[in-house]
Amino acid sequence: MGIIELEGMEFYAYHGYFKSERIVGNRFEVNISIETNCEKAAQSDHLSDALNYEDIYGLVKEEMHQRSHLLEHVAGRILTRIHSEYKEVGKVSVKISKSRPSMVVILRLLVSPWNVNGYFFAPGFQSGKILYICTLKTVGWPSG
Repeated sequence: MGIIELEGMEFYAYHGYFKSERIVGNRFEVNISIETNCEKAAQSDHLSDALNYEDIYGLVKEEMHQRSHLLEHVAGRILTRIHSEYKEVGKVSVKISKSRPSMVVILRLLVSPWNVNGYFFAPGFQSGKILYICTLKTVGWPSG
C-alpha cells in the first residue's frame, strides 16, 4: 500500500453556520491523504493502473461547491464519495481549513477526538484557521 496526498486544493465556497458566511463565502483549503495500492502503477507507468488525481480533485470541487452549514458535513460527503467511487482505497483523511472564520474559536480545548457513524473527527486550531480533520476508520465500509 502507498499513500497519495493531494495538498493545497483551494476553493471559494459558501459554508458556515452563520447566514453571513453563506452569503459572503470564504476561501477554504482542502488536503486529502488516500491509502491505496501503488505497486501496479509504479511498475507499469500507466494512468489506468493508478488513482487518478484529476478525478479526485473534481470530486472534491463538486462537494466543496455544495453549500453546507458544517465543514464536518462537507468532509463526510467527500469521504463517502471517495469510498463509494473508488473501492480500492483504504484509509482516507480529509482536512478542511477555513481561512477567515467569522468567529475565532480555540478548539485546542477539545482534546479528545470523537467518533460519529464511523467517522473520526479531531478538531484543531492552527495559525488563525479552524481545522477539521476527518478520517474514516478502516474497520469496513457499509455496502450499498
